[in-house]
Amino acid sequence: MISLHKNLVAIKGRVSALLMVVLLSACSGSGLDPILGTPGAGRVPTVTATTPVASTPAVTGVSVDTRVTVTFSEPMRAATINSTSFTLACPAAVAVPSTVSYDVATNVATLTPNAPLPVATTCVATVTAAALDSTGIPLASAFVWSFVTDVSRPRVVLTVPAANAVGVPTNTAISATFSEAMNPATISGTTFTLVNTTLGTAVAGTVTYTPGSLTATFTPTAPATLPNGNQFTATITSAATDVAGSGLAGNTAVAPAAGNHVWTFTTGAAPDTTRPIVTLTVPTPGSANVANNTAISATFSEPMNAGTISAASFTLTNTTLGTAVAGTVSYSATSRTATFTPTAALASNSQFAATVSAAVTDLAGNGLAGNTAVAPAAGNHVWTFGTGAAPDTTRPTVNVTVPAAGAVGVATNSAISATFSEPMNASTINAASFTLTNTTLGSTVTGALTYDAGSLTATFTPTQPTPLANASQYTATITSAVTDLAGNALAGNAAVPPGAGNHVWTFTTGAAADSTPPTVTAVSPAAGSTGVCVTAGASATFSEAMDPATINNSTFVITDGGVVVPGSVSYNAASGVATFVPANAGGFAASRNFTATVVSGNAGVKDLAGNALAVDRVWSFTTGTQPCLSAPNLGTAANFGAFGGGAGVTNQGVNTVIGGNLGTTAACTLITGFHDAANVYTETPLNRGGVNGSIYCGPPAPGTVTTLAIATQAQADAQAAYNTLAALPPGSDPGAGQLGGRVLTAGVYTSAGGTFAITGGNLTLDAQGDANAIWVFQSAAALTVGLPAIPRSVFLINGAQAKNVFWQVGSAARIEDGSTMVGTIIAPAGVTISTAGQTVQTTLVGRAIGLTASVTVVNTTIVAP
Repeated sequence: MISLHKNLVAIKGRVSALLMVVLLSACSGSGLDPILGTPGAGRVPTVTATTPVASTPAVTGVSVDTRVTVTFSEPMRAATINSTSFTLACPAAVAVPSTVSYDVATNVATLTPNAPLPVATTCVATVTAAALDSTGIPLASAFVWSFVTDVSRPRVVLTVPAANAVGVPTNTAISATFSEAMNPATISGTTFTLVNTTLGTAVAGTVTYTPGSLTATFTPTAPATLPNGNQFTATITSAATDVAGSGLAGNTAVAPAAGNHVWTFTTGAAPDTTRPIVTLTVPTPGSANVANNTAISATFSEPMNAGTISAASFTLTNTTLGTAVAGTVSYSATSRTATFTPTAALASNSQFAATVSAAVTDLAGNGLAGNTAVAPAAGNHVWTFGTGAAPDTTRPTVNVTVPAAGAVGVATNSAISATFSEPMNASTINAASFTLTNTTLGSTVTGALTYDAGSLTATFTPTQPTPLANASQYTATITSAVTDLAGNALAGNAAVPPGAGNHVWTFTTGAAADSTPPTVTAVSPAAGSTGVCVTAGASATFSEAMDPATINNSTFVITDGGVVVPGSVSYNAASGVATFVPANAGGFAASRNFTATVVSGNAGVKDLAGNALAVDRVWSFTTGTQPCLSAPNLGTAANFGAFGGGAGVTNQGVNTVIGGNLGTTAACTLITGFHDAANVYTETPLNRGGVNGSIYCGPPAPGTVTTLAIATQAQADAQAAYNTLAALPPGSDPGAGQLGGRVLTAGVYTSAGGTFAITGGNLTLDAQGDANAIWVFQSAAALTVGLPAIPRSVFLINGAQAKNVFWQVGSAARIEDGSTMVGTIIAPAGVTISTAGQTVQTTLVGRAIGLTASVTVVNTTIVAP
């Protein structure tokens, strides 16, 4: 017992001594855990959350004003959380100067960049193992993640009234359209204000934001009608942010920082009491065989209140079934166009009625004066159309650019424009999809962007810097995010058919700005002319490229005895011709004298450098009693670039591209050397042709009963058009069948010998300023364009358009290697373009339609107008 007691005492002493050592060690700050020994063993700190979120793939669209944070799993030693252990690089090799802080209450470290991050850049955030927890344990390894910054700060791309506008109606609302989607919570009476700078008083008002149109509207309430002759200043602050949180890059900003957008305007003496009207619809009223996957659009005569344009005020009805069509409605302020997009494909072979109601108003609150209105009351605008059996699968292209690709000496104050091959979805044409870069300096140009639905033209007007730098090269890019109304993405010049792709072109500025005003070089009908056919329309040809947004019903006016004639105005960028078409389906009234005026000055037409027409261009003409020669209705055949009757279509070569659909009523096995987006038709390495639409043919697969029915309808429509052309009263034969070397005005031309040839020279078709001019060539037998090794071309001048040229050929047509042909060729015995083995490209701006026989092409480009 005594021995056991002694041992216990000894053990107790040793334990007490050990505890004393442990306690002394703990008090000395050695870091030893008094219970576990090794510091924090088994409790390695981790990162549990980040902003922006760490994910794969990396998060995109992050605000350039973002702060980067990490949340730790436990308390950290604050001194170790600093700009050495927590870093950011944008891009990976470029460190971002920043300030780092740590909140002990939340275990959150925050990295705040000293300046906005670069746009559209992949940033890499890193927390290293130098970050220690409160007991000194490090992260097991560095925590690294990436994110991609927003494309850009939001900008204001359009204001109504425009900056420095005068004579503004006293009852107008004020609106601003942004370059991208905004955070609605940041658009309010605090961030969007109006001040009467003449009186030095704030104007009370309500502020709304319509996401579908990217437009904020300030509607004055006190006073509701602004005092006349006063100057006002509108301001949108940098607290207005996009959905990524990036603050506004206003016109007072110094890049890359955010800043307010400020503009002024001055009121006039009167309110706006003019009702808006619908100036253009797609589809056009009465259209047949409309693609069943199309969207429906209506363009207005003036800026509209975006908040009044919705699924309640823009509707579509299937009148065949008597049912409403579900869809979404958007409004593009930059094009003044509302678009109804059906949620599903429209029923085929059905009738539809589209209605824009009188509830739609302009910014002064005036209701729509639709085509059902009884003046001066408001009324709905209603139009009808019919669908066909086929969808639209043809990608849009860019047909004309200003400046042209490769242009040099471009004026420094020029705007940049691109004209498309078909009506576009205006909402897809924005600051992200149409960009301009100074490639000499490596800097991005900001600008205002508009889309003119009537001319199919998008215009980029530089705002910073303005004017453009002299002697610099610029690159303009329109991305494949731009789509037509059927949702088909752009087939730009960077595309590999039938795929989508960007359209990119470059030009170089000169040393000077353009200060030369445009002129009207030709008019149609000619001044003083009589007996003008009533469906002619009126046209004015300009001396240079014009700003389409300035060519409208207020700048190109036709009057009858002083009374304005209702109608629509469009501008063709390729020809430089503006055209007025009467709203009355029968054209102008018969046997009446009309006066046409193209308006000059600040309120008139302007070129792309902003120079206005110096003086009004005024002329008169008198109508007769007869309608003009009209184009035949091609029906569904209009959607085809090539059609091989019942015998197929063959391609030889690797450079063939067919714009539009391709078809035959034969089996799909008779389509050789082609592919569309869905299928390949007997291609070889030496014979590959892209179809920028769809291929329609009969079974076997991929042919179906449906595709055969579509091809059969196209053949029937082409046959009907051929019959119409052949039945026209014969015209003259100015060259005894030889059209080469001729300059021909519009009309019907008939070969006395049965054949037409363009072999002795090139053929020029002169519209004399009439954009609606029609040419019909009737030949009972053949058509030949060019000779072996001697290519020939058809040129269009003074407003002539390929869509208005028709060749009715009794047997077969041939276009020789390297030639450039224009117009729709319909030939029962088929069309042959180029020769096997040739590598030189041959072009047809039109259609090659064989009613019964085949179409054969070799390294050919067909562009269906």
